[in-house]
Amino acid sequence: MDIIIPEKLKGKLTDGSFVHGLLKNVQDLLSSAHYFPEYTLHDHRHINAVLKLSEQLIPSGTLSELKQQSVEILIGAIILHDLGMFIMPAGLKRLVFTKYKDRKVEHLNKYSWNETWTDFYKKARRYTDRQLMHLFGDATPVEKLPLNDIPKEDTKYQRLLYGEFIRQNHHRIAFDIADIGFPGDDTDIDIFKSTSCKEATKKMIGLIAQSHGMKLRDTEEFLDYYTLTPQPEEVPVYYLMVVLRMADYLHMGEERASKLKELSDEMHSPASKRQFQLNQAIENILDFDDEHKLVNIKADPKNSCTYEDVEDILHTIQQELDYCWAFLVEKYAYKYELSIHRLKSNLDNESKVASFNERFLTHKVALGVNPDVIKHFIEPLYDNECSFGVRELIQNAVDACNERSENDKKVVGKICIHIDTKKRTFLISDNGIGMNEDILRNYFLVAGSSYRDSDVWREKYITDSGKSKIARTGRFGIGALASFLIGDEITVSTRYIDDKKGYQFTFSKEPKTLDVIRKDIDEPGTMIEIKMYEKSLDYFKNSLRNVSSEKIPNWNEWYHFDKPEVCYFIDGKKIIKDIDIIPKENVDKDNWYDVKSNIFPHLKLRYINDNHKQVLINGITITKEPYDGMAVFV
Repeated sequence: MDIIIPEKLKGKLTDGSFVHGLLKNVQDLLSSAHYFPEYTLHDHRHINAVLKLSEQLIPSGTLSELKQQSVEILIGAIILHDLGMFIMPAGLKRLVFTKYKDRKVEHLNKYSWNETWTDFYKKARRYTDRQLMHLFGDATPVEKLPLNDIPKEDTKYQRLLYGEFIRQNHHRIAFDIADIGFPGDDTDIDIFKSTSCKEATKKMIGLIAQSHGMKLRDTEEFLDYYTLTPQPEEVPVYYLMVVLRMADYLHMGEERASKLKELSDEMHSPASKRQFQLNQAIENILDFDDEHKLVNIKADPKNSCTYEDVEDILHTIQQELDYCWAFLVEKYAYKYELSIHRLKSNLDNESKVASFNERFLTHKVALGVNPDVIKHFIEPLYDNECSFGVRELIQNAVDACNERSENDKKVVGKICIHIDTKKRTFLISDNGIGMNEDILRNYFLVAGSSYRDSDVWREKYITDSGKSKIARTGRFGIGALASFLIGDEITVSTRYIDDKKGYQFTFSKEPKTLDVIRKDIDEPGTMIEIKMYEKSLDYFKNSLRNVSSEKIPNWNEWYHFDKPEVCYFIDGKKIIKDIDIIPKENVDKDNWYDVKSNIFPHLKLRYINDNHKQVLINGITITKEPYDGMAVFV
């Protein structure tokens, strides 16, 4: 199939335009997409659709303002914008591992190609089960790959992985194709060969092509630094970026996913399946309403998930359209306009949505957490014993201290627990890594969401081979809720190691917006103060007279390692612990076992009594009672 330039755009070109030679030169490159057997359309048909949509997005008044040069550059950028998706293994090797591995365009790229791959691969090796399922369709960890080559066996999983790398960076490849050529087997294919296209024009084409995968403002630095011919005053670069961007967004529908129809039952990647279902739900032909400056989109989703995906993509496109309009007005006033201001769809029609509701729910349905989860889940799980609340808080503090020590070997972790029976307060403090805004908002205050399962944590503390650099103790992300086993009002003060100021806030069982203030805190770490229940107060007052049982250790008998140090105080008096303290350096001795687990990345286990009803895992006592949440998973 040939690339067809729409009539209105074609009318702006002369017979001698370099675009005609460019079209001939790229035809063979679009024959097959080696790394994307399960992907939506990016070939001639996609290019033709984006060209047609671009023509529809440019009003006649604005088109008359555009010179041939601008139209040539726009068409060139559209042809190049997805061309990187057709790179073959030898070309990818040339780009990432050999000739261009150190290539980095100043003011456009932060890292070289090899650095970009290394960063991607390290993250991929740390993918969670959920991420692996999303990409591959199963939770098999990413295999060990050579760091300076591409394997010759070329398995389907490898193609999916390398394909994901290309997908994330294909917009960057577009600039390189314009600037240095298309990376081939043993040479670079000059797609502008035998054309009159000048070097500066190639760079401008490459920049506009790359911009569709960038924030528009991130292109300003490049344009400010480089002196290009033609000048941006002669060619409305930002306008051409916007046209390509919006046209690419708007190419949706069954046509774009038709190639996948025969593969739909055999797809490995759930991500591809979802994209297939989304495109199958949208009609190919978009109705441009010039009078009302809108585009009508008709959708027919078959299930709740696809309905949500359609809603999300339409909302995203509208947001992008609004931003683009604001950006264009800032740059050009109203000299260069788009033919549309908004999207309209049948999903805006109440009667149509009602007909969908006859088949499936159109309102978003997801697993949520009721505020009574504390009463119905946390308290029964721990038998409403405040000693377990102490354990959860110690686990979080130990992990935070170990993370701090991993970042700074000079820092010796220390945790202090102070109980004040007169003020009725329980206070635990640590000099660990502390919490920043992201950790507070997305992990600490979200039930079941553990920061130590996040990509950020895994990148810092998981090795390339998938092993944890520290011995974790916490796992289930319920530290904040476990505080309610001790009391009903919790005040948190914390400062992250990289932040100059910290945060402080108080929360209770009542669901409400928290008043989080910035606060000067001298050292990194976290302090949690809990206003205790009467039951908890009585427990701590009498705890020193209690005898530890196989069922529940006393509140000061959970942790057995000497590092980080845990100190216990009641009414200012330090409590001497009557338990074994084990030097952390010697955990490989004295009947310790290395244990493999899909729950913890790294386990050190030892039984601490003859009947095996209590064990130590990474320094924390674990009981085998059925209501003990940790023990259930051992």
